[in-house]
Amino acid sequence: MRRIEQAVERQGLFAAGFLSYEAASAFDSGLTVCEDSGCFPLMWFGLYRQSRPVDLPSYGKPLNVYMSLPARQWLDTLLAVMYEKDLEEQQQFNEQFRMHGLQYFQRYQIGELMIETLKAEHLVRGGEESAMNYLIHLPDGCHLLYALDTGWFPDETWTFLNQKRIDILILDCTFGARTDRPAYPVGHLDMTSFVKMLERMADIRAIHEHTRIFASHINPHQGVLHDGMQERFNETRFNVTVAYDGLRLSS
Repeated sequence: MRRIEQAVERQGLFAAGFLSYEAASAFDSGLTVCEDSGCFPLMWFGLYRQSRPVDLPSYGKPLNVYMSLPARQWLDTLLAVMYEKDLEEQQQFNEQFRMHGLQYFQRYQIGELMIETLKAEHLVRGGEESAMNYLIHLPDGCHLLYALDTGWFPDETWTFLNQKRIDILILDCTFGARTDRPAYPVGHLDMTSFVKMLERMADIRAIHEHTRIFASHINPHQGVLHDGMQERFNETRFNVTVAYDGLRLSS
């Protein structure tokens, strides 16, 4: 990164590229990631002698972006650093995006949807913040729980779900067929803990026999391909579909 920055500052070049997810902890020790498989670059940049401005699409109104309140506070600190020397660009950002911080276990009316927020079991920034999951009340009365980036739910989330109904469940299954993980993991689920979560949800009647369940957020390096995961889930009593690119849902 220093060499790239020097090329930009001293030679007037332009840099474009990416930093991988696995590189995050190099910039903030509070960000924990999966073990690097070594098959994907941590960073990849090209240096160019000139740039070509590209106008962002305009929809005539700002895009609303929703996240947990701690995430919003963290983002504010990042944006302050990014735009410290360019107030005009910061103003353009503020005109295009509206950031909203949400509190856990609250109801929010967002457009036509009623959203309830849940605390996930996925700690970041040294345990100062938990990821947020969402129970979405769809216009037709269907309830969709979007629960990625979570391990076994904390007790307060189980208490919250005890009075809820879930018709569509999209649930984390990052570590798939791995067998070296705790029975009640933190951060992400595997197939074994995924099914345990379903058993608990069934026990408290949060899910029912017609609930459609989707396993998602799957790590490609966990030992079993898509069809193999689907075959294993077919052996359970739950209606689980292993998600795939291009999957579309209707309530």
